[in-house]
Amino acid sequence: MPEPTGRRVEEITDELTGWSGLAGLRADAERLRLIIGQDADQVRGRVVAAVFEVVKALGLPRIGRTRPWSLPAFDWPFSGMMFNLGPAYQARQNARGRLAGVRGMPPVLPWEHAALALEAVLWASLYRSEVEMADLARRAAVTIAAYLANSPEEIAAMEAHGASILDPVTLGLLAELESRAGSETGLRRSEEEIEARQHADALATHPL
Repeated sequence: MPEPTGRRVEEITDELTGWSGLAGLRADAERLRLIIGQDADQVRGRVVAAVFEVVKALGLPRIGRTRPWSLPAFDWPFSGMMFNLGPAYQARQNARGRLAGVRGMPPVLPWEHAALALEAVLWASLYRSEVEMADLARRAAVTIAAYLANSPEEIAAMEAHGASILDPVTLGLLAELESRAGSETGLRRSEEEIEARQHADALATHPL
């Protein structure tokens, strides 16, 4: 693989200033140059603070406090839909292959539209005050199971005989999640997440 090539500070500053202008903001170009021109030793240990400095230099007048996610996006089954190389990712890859005329591409599979639609719903739900977490988890688990099944015929056969496409372990995990839904333990937050939010909130410029 080719070695990564660096970019000049002026080039990056001009690009960011242009983005700022397109957003209707007024960047402080000189401040951006100073921030971007720092070497690794100057930034090491204060990366988050440096990001806030860049945002302010771009002309954003206020930086609000963080808001917690309404879904445990990094936990299964949500992680399998939102981050990993799962059904939504594969559906996009399949669509690109068909559009490019790649030989051997399968026809649109039953789970593809459902995966893309559910992925959009999950991302849109991250900051909503009220979400049906247990229902979304079950939909995610079913979509992943359909994606991992050997064929659409296998799914149809299982459903025709009244069998769930979800394995017993998955069903048990979903039952536990449903039992916690709506309670204070429904969404467990790690110490790392709590500390990261507290640190970011301390750097915010506006209380809301």
